Amino acid sequence: MRILAHGATVEALKSYAERAIASDNERIKENAGTVIDVCLSTNKYLKEAEGMYEGFKEFFKESIEKDRQKWRQEARQEGVNAEKKRVATDMLKKNLPLQLIEEISRLSESVIRNIAESIGVAVS
Repeated sequence: MRILAHGATVEALKSYAERAIASDNERIKENAGTVIDVCLSTNKYLKEAEGMYEGFKEFFKESIEKDRQKWRQEARQEGVNAEKKRVATDMLKKNLPLQLIEEISRLSESVIRNIAESIGVAVS
C-alpha cells in the first residue's frame, strides 16, 4: 500500500522486489508477487516497466498463484456460508426447531440465534 500511496515508480517496485527476495520473512516473500502484480496492473503510467513486469510475474508466479487459489477458496467458502445462512433463515421463518436447523444448516446454535435475532424471529 505504501508503494501505491507514494506512486508506484519503476524504481520503487525494483527496490521492493529486491527487499522481498532478500527477506527472511516468508510472508513478505509469499505476498510480494501479488503486491507487485497489483501495483503494475493499477498504474497505467508504468508502461516502461512492461518487460520488468513480465520478469516479476515469472519470478513470483508461484506466490501469485497461491494467493489466487486462496482467494478462490475463500470465495467458495463465503458462498457456502451464505447458502447455509439462507437455509437457516428460511427454516427460522417457518418456525422449525433449533436442533433441526443446526443439523440441516450445519451452523452453530449461536450463529442461528444471531440470524434469528436479525430477522426478528424468536427461537426456543
